[in-house]
Amino acid sequence: MFIPIVLTTVLNNSDQRYLIYVDIPSIYMFFDKLNLPENCNLLKYPHYINWKNANKAKQFIWNQLEHIDIKSITFYHTAYGELATWLISKYSRNTTIYFQSPFPSFCFKKRISLKALKLFLVYKIIYNTDIIPMDSGNNTLPSISPKFFKKNNVINKNAMVDNDLVCNYVNEKLNLNNNNRSILLVTGSNITAGFCDETDYGKIINSILSALGKDKFMVKCHPRFDDLLSIEKMLPAIPKYIPGNVILPLFDCYIGLCSALLIEAANVGKCSISILNLLNIDFKLKSVLKNSLEVRLKSGSTIYYPNSISELNDIVKRSCNNNITMI
Repeated sequence: MFIPIVLTTVLNNSDQRYLIYVDIPSIYMFFDKLNLPENCNLLKYPHYINWKNANKAKQFIWNQLEHIDIKSITFYHTAYGELATWLISKYSRNTTIYFQSPFPSFCFKKRISLKALKLFLVYKIIYNTDIIPMDSGNNTLPSISPKFFKKNNVINKNAMVDNDLVCNYVNEKLNLNNNNRSILLVTGSNITAGFCDETDYGKIINSILSALGKDKFMVKCHPRFDDLLSIEKMLPAIPKYIPGNVILPLFDCYIGLCSALLIEAANVGKCSISILNLLNIDFKLKSVLKNSLEVRLKSGSTIYYPNSISELNDIVKRSCNNNITMI
């Protein structure tokens, strides 16, 4: 789910009824705390699933939705989304299905292996979803195949985002602030996903905080994860249940490894820095991670990849002093 599109839609169309259907507990908490308008209902479906408990989760969803008259379904993801894509396949015969893409799809190479074949079969048999297993470095990415879109008569719809509307609404409801700090450290899942070594990552983060000053930083963990290092836990934090793309006006600079928030920050004119070249990462994986960022940038947007701490420091000083925010 892409939160800015969802909020833009429901806030601009008060005469329409919406069901916001989420699986990630922290995102459910976010919407719940917003006290959504009266034209919105919020429901949650199972999150941590596998092929063993998938049928139980499907029955839960069916029991939840069978008495609701659903006129259309809009989705935003191009990978994963097991139960969501299964649900779309169940409804597509009699319901209009829309797709709104906030970013271009990933363009990794197709992975051919026994593991990739197993993933393909699980999605096909358990979730009635055609995928293309893609090589995303250390992992196999289940990218939704064009066959799925064609089979379910999916209609592409322009993605509309009103950043001013969304950010003002969220700030009004949650009263967010940056504690007079100008840099957001975007983290979470880097170690868990196997992108880099924990010791190496910790040393680089410590060097960045020492060079720029800890008093300039806040930290933001991905809503799906909660694996901050001890050095990161020392920083004041934006609650993980708050999506980073609804707080973009709060900070001048965003620093991370390969978070999608770096893309979104760059796309609205913020100083966006990846520490990819500062870490000891395999060349192939580094290329894959950089490509996953670059392919989704708007024309004219920039993510910086400094090769040293001093270069990073210079970028922050130069960019933050002359930052033009396009929100």
